[in-house]
Formats: sequence, structure tokens, C-alpha cells
Amino acid sequence: MTRHQAIRPLPPNHIEIWTLDLTQLPTDIIASHLPLLSPAERTRYQSFHYDHHRQEYLAAHTLLRLALSQYAPIAPAAWTFALDPDGKPHLTNPGAPHFNLSHTKKLVACAIGRLPQIGIDVEYIDGNTDLLEIARTAFSPSEYTTLHNAPVHDRRSIFYRLWTLKEAYIKADGRGMSLPLGSFTIHLTPFIHLTSADGQPQAGWQFQNCQSTTSHELSLAIKTAEASITITKLDGQSLYTSLETER
Repeated sequence: MTRHQAIRPLPPNHIEIWTLDLTQLPTDIIASHLPLLSPAERTRYQSFHYDHHRQEYLAAHTLLRLALSQYAPIAPAAWTFALDPDGKPHLTNPGAPHFNLSHTKKLVACAIGRLPQIGIDVEYIDGNTDLLEIARTAFSPSEYTTLHNAPVHDRRSIFYRLWTLKEAYIKADGRGMSLPLGSFTIHLTPFIHLTSADGQPQAGWQFQNCQSTTSHELSLAIKTAEASITITKLDGQSLYTSLETER
């Protein structure tokens, strides 16, 4: 952070979501941020076989580091990370906020807040996905029934809402993929809420869902009764005008 850059406030029960649309972001500009990453992140970056996966990973970690430096007088390259026993990354800088990160085809997103259990997921809406076949093995029986009984023209929207909400929840819960996706149910009506697979209410969770772009679904899960949420959507140009002073 530059000396004159104001620190952005982050109240205790507030979550800020940052998204970056990669559609118009040149790959050479994304690559220019590689020095911000730690040696471990650079090794991970190099491990991807396909170039677009490398670009998405680098863009996501760049966005996270630049966004984090909005909330503390710490340079983007100076943020340090570790993994908890379940493999969930967290910051080791004193007083650092909590975060979660997600990336998919042409979109990256991060959620930042003071609450420890935050999960975010973004997914590209693929028109060729066999929705019912995936739901048969990955959804709870109740979720599968909801999808199966929905009008055909609504199924894709419902599928991606449920999928991203479930992914966001297991990330916020902290157990990740060790928590079977079919072991709990996300209900979309009358409001988004959570139960065990056998219908027992699981109180204390808040969810947010939206279509981040015309091609992407985004969901957030937070372990709290009530939190305020803001979303800042960036493209290639606004990334640099909004955050680039933090380098």
C-alpha cells in the first residue's frame, strides 16, 4: 500500500466480494503480476498444464493480494499464507482478515471479511453439462428432486445456483471435499437455507447468490446469523485504476 492510500474499513459483520472479469484482460498484463506471488504460488502456477488455467490462477491470486492491501498497510507481495489442518488457506499476517477465493473460466472472485467461516464459489455456466446425471451423484435426494421436477428451461439456472451454494458452503465449513455434497441440502425457497440430508435445520448460516455475469454464477456462504455484503465488479481497466496503486 502506498503511504497516502487510505485504508478501507472492514466492519466485523461485513463481507466484501471482489470479482474480476478476464474476458477483456490481456494475458501479458496478467502475467506481469507474477512477481506478486510467493515462491509456493509460483510453483503452483507453473504446474498447470494449460495456459488458461495458469492465467486464471494468477489472476485470482493477484486480485486477492491487491484487494487485501485495501484493508491494511501491507504491500500485496507481503501477504503470507498457511494451510489449516483441513487444507484451507489462511493469512498469517497479524490482524489479517479472513478470505476465500474462487476462479473459473474467464472469472475470478474473492470474499474478504472479519468472520472466519467464509466460502465463495464461481462457476462458468456450461450449456453442454448433463445436469441431471451430475445431480444424481452430487446432490442430496431432495435437491435432485427439486431439479428433476423443475421445468426444463429452468433446470440450468437451478442447477448452478445449487452447485455454487453447495461449494461455497463446504468451503466455509472448512472441511472442503471431505464433506460429501449429498450429506446436506440447500433449499432455494422461501429463502436460501440449509438442512441436513434428512431435513434437520442447520441454523446460523447466511447465503448470497447472484449471476455475476451472463455466463457465471456466484454464491457466498457465511457462518453468521446476519452480515452485510457488498460486491465490487472489476474488469481489466478498473482493476488497474482501482487497485493498481497498491503495488
